[in-house]
Formats: sequence, structure tokens, C-alpha cells
Amino acid sequence: MNPSSSNSAEIVFKPRSVVWQFYPKPANSEVSRIQCPSCKSDLKFRGSTTGILKHLTNRHKDLYRDLLKNKVDLLPRDRLHSALLIIQKTKPVEFKPPNQKKIKALIVGMAKNHVECVKNELNNMKNYTLLTDGYSDMRRNYHFYSLHVAFVDNDFERKITFLTLKKVEKGDNVSIAKELNLGLSEFGLKFSECSLLTADAGSPLVLLADKHELDRVHCGCHLLNLILTDFAEERCIQKIQSKMQSFARYLAKHKDVRAKLKSLSNRNGIDTPLPLPLSPTRWGALHILMERFLSNYDFIKDLAELKDFLLKGEEMANIKEICSILKPIHEGILRLERDNSHVSEIIPTVYFIKKQTEKSAAPVAQKLITCIDERLNQCIKNRRLLCTMLCDHRFAYSDMWSAIVDWSEVESWIEDYDLKPVPSVVTADSSKDFCDLDSFLDCSSSQSSDKSDDLQTELFRFRALLASNRPSYRNPLEFWSGQRNNFPRISVIAKILLSSPASASCSERCFSRCSDIIRQKKRNRIELDTINSVLIVNELSRIERTQDKNIREEDEFYDSSETETETESELSDFQEDDSMDQ
Repeated sequence: MNPSSSNSAEIVFKPRSVVWQFYPKPANSEVSRIQCPSCKSDLKFRGSTTGILKHLTNRHKDLYRDLLKNKVDLLPRDRLHSALLIIQKTKPVEFKPPNQKKIKALIVGMAKNHVECVKNELNNMKNYTLLTDGYSDMRRNYHFYSLHVAFVDNDFERKITFLTLKKVEKGDNVSIAKELNLGLSEFGLKFSECSLLTADAGSPLVLLADKHELDRVHCGCHLLNLILTDFAEERCIQKIQSKMQSFARYLAKHKDVRAKLKSLSNRNGIDTPLPLPLSPTRWGALHILMERFLSNYDFIKDLAELKDFLLKGEEMANIKEICSILKPIHEGILRLERDNSHVSEIIPTVYFIKKQTEKSAAPVAQKLITCIDERLNQCIKNRRLLCTMLCDHRFAYSDMWSAIVDWSEVESWIEDYDLKPVPSVVTADSSKDFCDLDSFLDCSSSQSSDKSDDLQTELFRFRALLASNRPSYRNPLEFWSGQRNNFPRISVIAKILLSSPASASCSERCFSRCSDIIRQKKRNRIELDTINSVLIVNELSRIERTQDKNIREEDEFYDSSETETETESELSDFQEDDSMDQ
């Protein structure tokens, strides 16, 4: 026997059997029988999965097929550990892992390179949107603001770019403005060339926008969450919320009870998470807590430890009723938090929620409508929102909005965003000599008649287009990409007004990544500059992963195309990947 064989022996590990996603895992090795959760049959168990797997494949073929389909191809922690041991035993002797200083230097270096690339991309950028929000961790004394900018490029594609984090000593508007100004300057941007501030309704940010003469749009998700906050101040809602929060705190403190309840839920096919405590700043927290409570309530009855949290029939009916009328608000939050949302969707979303709530006959529905009306009236007073709706072909000049929007008045406001001077009448040169057929045919598709390139004239023609044949594009930027030659002035205005998403959710996602870093025990003394560098590298990695994915998909597309060309006698079932259209 080779003496070194014990050191170089291959470590063999088996993947976790799929049966344990179906059967309850035995508590110890002495269990001799396992009950099938589907047909309740008692099956012999002697430490091997052969018998119970055979029962699953023979009696429950559809369930077994679904388990295989939904199985996540990820390495469990024990398998990952075994894989790392293999790497450790087979690594070259001369290999030395980089130390902490080298890793930090690499992160800082990559971050600096990314900053330079972003700076070049944002060179001479004007009329951009600034998205920002504040983050505070009192225990670790972290207080900083995030900076994202959004803009529409010449191809009418919106881009949202993370810039930096800036530490703020005080929470007043002057201190915040100074740090934001420094952050923008690092990337060659001027505060005076910012067109819009999208953030929550914090008084320092409101005052900051006012002093810098910026348009300000209240983050759509924060706006909808304030409706829930106002509604939660009602006495009947406070009582219900208090009971559910008490239950959530109990589950958070008692791990064994939480595990039992989760096991019961999973065994009965409920995938909804347990109602655990949520952050007060979590968007839609009230509805999320109610929904999770209702989904798991039937299994609370089966646990002796949770008898104190059972509710009366009348209370359960109220919770179901309230959860039902709050659902459109939560769905609105999920819609507006997307990066592909638009500021023009905020007022229609609030209006839709109001109409859905009016369908309910519940007594509390009228109280919710009062909260919605208050926020809707605030939105209608915002000229920027109304002008953006005018640039969105889905809503502009629609009779649906005539009751709350005076389009003639909005037409006068939108002139403030017109960057082109009023030109004289432009006449087309019909005697122009074209050098090739392509330029001749492309020019033929543009307007050849005499027209005045006046904004009001364009608005008149735009209104006529929507009245005769409203386009069905879901994305207004796609519409303006094709209509830029027909409406050169409005398209430039739309490029400015449609640059912002409907919410500052990019800041919230950034803060989630910050929390993941800060809350790690080995990272609780990390400095803000290091967090900033890590986030920048994370953003760089995400961009590179997206580019690599697109390249791989493109290679696969051409490989499959070549294969089909070689076998022309066979009919091809090739379907183009959806991502190639994006």
C-alpha cells in the first residue's frame, strides 16, 4: 500500500437525496417507520432511502417529477466544505492565498478603475435624475447617503448607475447637500445640471430640492407605504396589528416553536414565510405581516405553545377583509419598485388603487379611501408628474384622466422643459441629390411637407396621433425611440422627463447589501470607504456577469443557426431566446 495514499485519497460525497424534500426527515437513527405525507401510508425505514424512494416513484410519479424539476442545483454547505478540502489537498505547493491587505488593495484598485469608467460614461451629462436616500445604524454609528443617477441615452434606453456612498455627520439639508455635491463632483457631474430629485419625503431632502430649484418627485413606493402608515393609525387597525406583531415576536424568540410551525406548513404545501417581525421601514409591512399570518394560521391550531395567539371568528374576518383591501397597495409597491417603472405611472397607480378600494363594502374601506385621496391630491399638485404623464403615450390625452388632469394647462407647463429655440419654418429640399438607395429610401420615410417645428404644433399632431391610433407599446421610451424624427422637440423633453424610475428602490437594495456586510461578525468594524469600494466592485461584477451572459447567449444563437443551415432538409423548431430581443 502506498503510504501517501491516505493523504491523496479522493473524498467522495453523495448529493442529498430528493426524497427528503417530500418525506419528513427522521429525528434520529432509531426511527423504523416513516409516514407518507400524501397517502398517509406507513413505510419501513432502516436508514436507507431505497424503499421510500421506490414508494415515491411508483405511487406519486407526478410529485416526484415536480421535485426533480424544482430541485435547485446548488452545493449544500457540507458538499462545499468537502469540495474545498479537495482543492486544499490538490493545490500546488508554491501557491499562497492572498492575504487581507492584498485583497483590500485589489478591491480598492478595481473600484477606482470602475469610477473612471463611469466618469467617462457620464461626461458632459445634463438633465439627469438624482436618486438618493439615507441609511443609519445607530449601534455601529453608520450614517450615510447613497447616490444613484438615472438618465436616458441617445438610443432612448434608461440607465441607472450607482455612484458612491457619502458619510453625513448631521442630518440637516446643508450637510447632506455638501456631501452629495462632493459625490457628484467625483464623477464630473454638476449639481446645477440635475433635473430631478427622486427620494422620500424627508424634510431635509424636500428643503434641499427647494434651495437648489430642483424638481422633486416623491418615491412612489414610499408614497404608497405612507398610505398604509396613515391607515394603520386607525384604532381598529392598531389592535389587529398589535396582536400579529406580538405573535411575530414570540416566533422570533422561540426557535423550536418556529421550526415546528414551519414543518407543518411545508408538509401541507404552504410556501409562504412565517410571520416574523419586519422592519418599520419595510414597504408594505402591514399587508405582508397579515398575509403571512393568514397563510399559516390553520397550523397554529395544531401547536399547544401557540394557543394564546388564536383569534375570535370576528377578528379573523376583519383581518381577511383588511388584507383583501390592502392587496392592491402592496401590488402597486411591487410594480413601482422595478427599475423599468416610470414616474408617469405613480398617479395612475394611486388612482387604480382608489377605484379597487371603492369596490369594497367593508366599513374600513372608506377610511382607507380618505388616506388614498390625501396622497393622490398631493401627486396631482406636482407639475413634473403631470408633464411626464403627457409624455407617456399610454396616458396622454386619455379621457380617463380628464376628470383630474387639465391637459391644456399641462401643455403650458411642459414648455419649461423645451430646450430648443423656436425655429423658423423648415422646408424640405426636394431636389436633394442622394448618393445611394439606402439614404433615399430612409429619407422617404420622414416628413417631406413644409411644417413648423414649433412645440405647440408638435403637441397638436401628437394629440391627433393618439386620438386616431394610440400605439400599444408598454414602454414609452420604445415609443419615442421610433417617433423621435416625427416629434423632435417632444422626444427631447420625453428623454428628460422619463429618465427617472417611479421609486428610489435602487437605494433600498443598496442598503440591503450594506446591511449584509455590516451585520457580519467579522465585518462589524469595517470602514465606510471599504464598504463603498466593495459595493462598487459588486456593481462592476454584476455588469460583467450580464455582459458574459449576453455573449454566451449570442454564441449559442449563432451555433444553433449554423447547425440548422447544415441540415436544410429538416424542419427547424428553433425559437429565438427572449433575451436576444432585449
